[in-house]
Amino acid sequence: MKIAVQKQERKKIISNSRFRLKSSGAREEINPIHEGIMDDLYNVEFVTTDSSVGEISNIIEVQLIENRDDAVSFTQDEEEASIDALEDFAKQADGAEVIFNDTNFIAPVNYEDLSLYETVSQIPTYKVNSFVNYYDPLIEDAFMNGVLPNIYRETIAKPLTTQQALKTRIRTNLAESNASRTVIFDHKMNLGIVNSQKEKYPCFSEIVISKNDNNLFTDILKNLDLFNFFINDVKDRLTKPITFTNDSLSVEGDDTFNSNFLRYLVANISSDNLDEEVILSNRDDDLSRPINFLDKLEAIGLLLRGSISNSNFKSILQNKSVPNETVFYKIEKFPGKSSTNPLKTFYVPSDGNFTDFIDTEVAYNTEYSYKVSAFVIVYGTRLSYSYISFDKDTKKAKFKVVSTPTPSMFEIDLFTKNLTPATTPPLTPSVKFINESSSESSIKIAFSLRTGREKDHFIKILPTDNYIFRKEIGSDLVTFRRLDEPIQIEIMRMETKPKSIFQFENAEIVVIRDTDQLSNLDLMVHKEVVFPNKKYYYVFRTLSASGMVSNPSPVYEVELIKTADQSRINSKIIKLEEDQPLESSYIMRKLLQIRPSLKQAILNKGKVNDDLLDAPISDVPVAPNILSRYAVGESEHSIWGRKFKIRIKSNESGKIIDINVNFDLIKDEKVEDL
Repeated sequence: MKIAVQKQERKKIISNSRFRLKSSGAREEINPIHEGIMDDLYNVEFVTTDSSVGEISNIIEVQLIENRDDAVSFTQDEEEASIDALEDFAKQADGAEVIFNDTNFIAPVNYEDLSLYETVSQIPTYKVNSFVNYYDPLIEDAFMNGVLPNIYRETIAKPLTTQQALKTRIRTNLAESNASRTVIFDHKMNLGIVNSQKEKYPCFSEIVISKNDNNLFTDILKNLDLFNFFINDVKDRLTKPITFTNDSLSVEGDDTFNSNFLRYLVANISSDNLDEEVILSNRDDDLSRPINFLDKLEAIGLLLRGSISNSNFKSILQNKSVPNETVFYKIEKFPGKSSTNPLKTFYVPSDGNFTDFIDTEVAYNTEYSYKVSAFVIVYGTRLSYSYISFDKDTKKAKFKVVSTPTPSMFEIDLFTKNLTPATTPPLTPSVKFINESSSESSIKIAFSLRTGREKDHFIKILPTDNYIFRKEIGSDLVTFRRLDEPIQIEIMRMETKPKSIFQFENAEIVVIRDTDQLSNLDLMVHKEVVFPNKKYYYVFRTLSASGMVSNPSPVYEVELIKTADQSRINSKIIKLEEDQPLESSYIMRKLLQIRPSLKQAILNKGKVNDDLLDAPISDVPVAPNILSRYAVGESEHSIWGRKFKIRIKSNESGKIIDINVNFDLIKDEKVEDL
């Protein structure tokens, strides 16, 4: 027989971004029986289960023999003495209480960092990007004067606006902005409809966060229309966020897990200090209406019932943790790389499995920093032990364990991201040399703009290029594409053959300025004065009105050959001696990525059978039956089990590559993974 009375400390677990959060002061007193049960040192049998309002009572029998391999042998006298010791040991647990708040919080990871074998159904993700839809110098002037349009205010005021009308309002300083430094999003505002207007705005930042937890409390707040009041109160009361360390979460402050804290918040929700200017809403009714006291009582009752049904002694014994729920997000926006004195602070409800936030109050080529944190409920439980009896023959102790919900709330820092809505550099122009009839001293060069986009390393030729691309952040690769903005052509010419592209820094440079907007023309022709029978070396670049520049074109060797009766142009692309050879092939994996979208890969909890959550292990069906109850994807048109053809066409040669893709959903039937 083996006896365990020492406390076994469980290790903090990290798997991907799964953190074991252990609250400070969670155990009010040492309870060896509870510790042994949680560490699986003792076998537990459930005798009876009774439920009442706000609590669940379990009568359990605990086999007080350690489940360990290094068993210690006893003589008969020692065995009898040890039985008496076991009984005294069991009685020590009488009246003991434990507040169990240990939870697995899964922090979202950058969507781009997911491996090929991970999906968003396994782990929450976030995506943070900035975009420039179009460039307008008059709009840039308005930005410099502080005119930054707010997509949500604009949509509320003018829901059917056009892009041209929006441009006019921004240029004339009439665009709707948001003067408040604190913004609470009304849970009744449909962000998806508003966000669909984002392509009409000059530039914007976008933050998309997914989550895999439940929506118990968020649904309560929405149904009783208490969300705005709750966020307004919580933002001023919770001021000590939890931050990540290398292998765990650190908790600042002992009051973070005050078991009465959440119920206190709900019971004291008030409309007295709610500033309507802070709420971003499109509803017509009064936002600061008086709150019905019965609604608050109903919210507390629903919270406690939902909490105890998901967090009780039986579920804790099976999972060794309690559930948690992200209720809303705080998004702080800072200028540049600053992390103090935010420009604005947004509070966005966590509505469903996805939260999509758009910020159009940004200027061209201006850096911003976004710090995102989550306000999370932990559905903790108070476990109260009462000793009933001890059977000396079976060495089983009988206890009554009462589970009482103690939900609490805290703030967790998620991530910080720097963004610059940088105007995209243009593509290099297409070039064609044209011979003038019988010309002895000139040639024509025809330019046209290419469409599409491409990624490449930027080649800096002029000293001013360093200033242009100091705005570029993130990857070493730069995206070049065609934008709807004024374009000019830069011509670099040398009379001696260069050894390197970088020697064009000292070339003769001409910028074609005879048109304000080449982007509206199919072809632009420039006349170049040359000497006959003399070789010239040209490189061309595209300049955008927003100050961006394309990569240089290939180096052209051009000669106007003049004979007695005619003239002709001899032009060709040459390879320079000191330049590295261009890659003749690319790794396709670096250029093309095919993966399901967030809505196609999320685990659909609406189709999961929750009846198994509290069922005994013996009642749980085998793995194939469990997996058959799960569905993946929330989109109306699922991609799973379907075949797609993806066609890639070259803008230059017109060549086509077809890729056939099958999206098959494989349910791995491994019992140990369940």
